Amino acid sequence: MKLSSLYDFSNIPDYLEYAWVCAPNAAAQTLTGNTITTLTLDTEVVDEGGHGSIASNQVTLAAGTYAYEASAPAVANTGDVSLVLGLYNVTSSKWVGQGNSLGSSTRAVASGQFTIEDTTVFDVRGYGAATNPPIKIQNAQNSEAYTLSTAGAEFRTNLKLWKLA
Repeated sequence: MKLSSLYDFSNIPDYLEYAWVCAPNAAAQTLTGNTITTLTLDTEVVDEGGHGSIASNQVTLAAGTYAYEASAPAVANTGDVSLVLGLYNVTSSKWVGQGNSLGSSTRAVASGQFTIEDTTVFDVRGYGAATNPPIKIQNAQNSEAYTLSTAGAEFRTNLKLWKLA
């Protein structure tokens, strides 16, 4: 029996993903404690349906309803780090939603759903504190040696979206 005869694939939402794609040994993005910082997004990983575009760490989306998940790995020199991560609507100067992390080397995640009536620009922003600053957005394996031959192997800041309507 064919899989297509068992399931209705006609209502699967289009998937979009934007990320900071780099080699694991690329320099970290450093955040100043208690300061809101726009996180790096430099690559359109996938855009089924052509609903978005990326430029200068900002994602422009077509009108519609979207579910999203934004994430970034946060580390400090030593000790614990707390990173609040959020999706920010640049067009209307409003937060869409926020999430956070707490620990010595964790991935902060923010997720939710929103509807926009017109083309809208978004970015991913973070702020936080560390027991031993600075806060860095980088791979969790700081002490390991990497080579540039692994370029493009790591997605650090990541924004995933599903166009629901």
